[in-house]
Amino acid sequence: MKILFATKNPAKINFYAKELEQKGYEVYTLKDLQEEIEMIENGKDCIENAIIKAETCYKKTGIISIGIDDNLFIEGLTEEQQPKDHVRRVDGKYLSDDEMIEHYTNLVKQIGGKANAYWLHGIAVCKNGEVKTFEKRSDMIITDTVSNIRHEGYPLDSICINPKLGKYQSELTKEEIEKGKQTKNKAIFDFLIRKYRGVILDETYILRRSKPDNKRIFQNCK
Repeated sequence: MKILFATKNPAKINFYAKELEQKGYEVYTLKDLQEEIEMIENGKDCIENAIIKAETCYKKTGIISIGIDDNLFIEGLTEEQQPKDHVRRVDGKYLSDDEMIEHYTNLVKQIGGKANAYWLHGIAVCKNGEVKTFEKRSDMIITDTVSNIRHEGYPLDSICINPKLGKYQSELTKEEIEKGKQTKNKAIFDFLIRKYRGVILDETYILRRSKPDNKRIFQNCK
């Protein structure tokens, strides 16, 4: 059975791809397509954007499509201030790592220098024209004090603290990082597998039915 993840970044779905392939699924990303799929991610939250990705890809290919979207929320900020899915793009500008650290530490200073925050991971699966969804929340603490250890491309790790371990994300060991990823990914993977087996979790619901437009735009899926 073929599965398409609505992303151009294979690294983003490495865990799911490996596990699904071991169970006999053929996993693809948007890089495997012969043509671009245009998606307008104008949903009001991560679930709606994940739905847009999954449904758009299903309509174009006719195979199971999975959309994943992440939103960042910081307690104490107004609705207008919430980063949501515009974590790097602020007021129309794409921020560098240094600019992100400056922007978010200044925001946190306004609400006391430390705040609870969380990533909300939205997952949508479109199969046989039906759309089902799942949410997973990852909690953390964001602070205006910057760690001496920074990871290029992941600037927020140096100002976000893992609440269970009491350490900056950038200071976690490889083992601690891997364990955290496995916890998050396992919850999402369990949803995906149960969905394919026909078991619908309490958190999922059918939103609408879609019909595929074109099933032949893959290079490697024929």
